[in-house]
Amino acid sequence: MSTSSSPHLIDKAEYDRMWRVLDMTLSGHSLLRDRYRRRETALVLVVLTFSIVATAAAFLAGEHTVKIGPVHARLAVWLGLLTTFIFFLTLFDLVVDWREKAWKHEQSADRLGDLKATFRSVTVLEEMVDPGERDLASEYQQAMDLTARIPERQFLRVKVKHERKVALSKLISAHPGAPLPYLRCLAIYKGIRQPARPPSAPSEALEKPPV
Repeated sequence: MSTSSSPHLIDKAEYDRMWRVLDMTLSGHSLLRDRYRRRETALVLVVLTFSIVATAAAFLAGEHTVKIGPVHARLAVWLGLLTTFIFFLTLFDLVVDWREKAWKHEQSADRLGDLKATFRSVTVLEEMVDPGERDLASEYQQAMDLTARIPERQFLRVKVKHERKVALSKLISAHPGAPLPYLRCLAIYKGIRQPARPPSAPSEALEKPPV
């Protein structure tokens, strides 16, 4: 295929750089999406549980005295404290807004996942990458501009988990049938013992899409 056949050729080194950023950013948004979903689900379950308890306690008549730990108090007092706590959790949910954060990271992960599929469909020439009729560099920049930002305080944690995921995926392929906990420990061990190496370039193995 002639290099003049496509107006959107990309230098292989630049393509590899974009791939690494894209792959890590996708992992980051997926991790944050799942994290905020778990937090939101846990908070909803806590509110529901305490709401059911408060509703059931409201049917108890009389001046019952209830002991919780070393504290004795009338049931009405405990019920008032419980409803106050439920109200606090409701306000807390509005402030942290984990549902909205999970949605934003989900949208970003979906967008980057589609872009990653496009990256896998390119043709590798000698020193260039041919994306065909698509302007891959423009699509990459547009996707990055539209995705939610990963908070700076979470960036290093996300990067560590991404690199560990890549290493674990390679170990699973190299050791089929090995227990996952063993492979996790092996990935950590190899990461500590092995010397630093440059990141792999996806254009070296585009015949087989990277995991």
